[in-house]
Amino acid sequence: MQMFGAGIPFAAWCGIRAVGVVDGRTRLAVQPRPEHTNNLGIAHDGLTCILLNIAIGTAARVTTGCTAVMTLGMYTSFLARGEGTSLRRAGCSAPAAL
Repeated sequence: MQMFGAGIPFAAWCGIRAVGVVDGRTRLAVQPRPEHTNNLGIAHDGLTCILLNIAIGTAARVTTGCTAVMTLGMYTSFLARGEGTSLRRAGCSAPAAL
């Protein structure tokens, strides 16, 4: 699956889809499936983290024009349980020189 200029097989496997890009901000969505849930029946935090990670990477790619980007660190706090379709948007505020 091509997502903002890169093939991301894990995104396709998870069912993550590109929604759009505006002003360097990418929007992604995923509809959690039963295998994405934890023992409480809600979306596993790992699904949320991978959605965020891919949003960060795709925003960096469309903002900088680089074809190879990676996340070096990411900190996440969970404020509510994951239900319904999850939407994530990420932007790159100051592209770093490579």
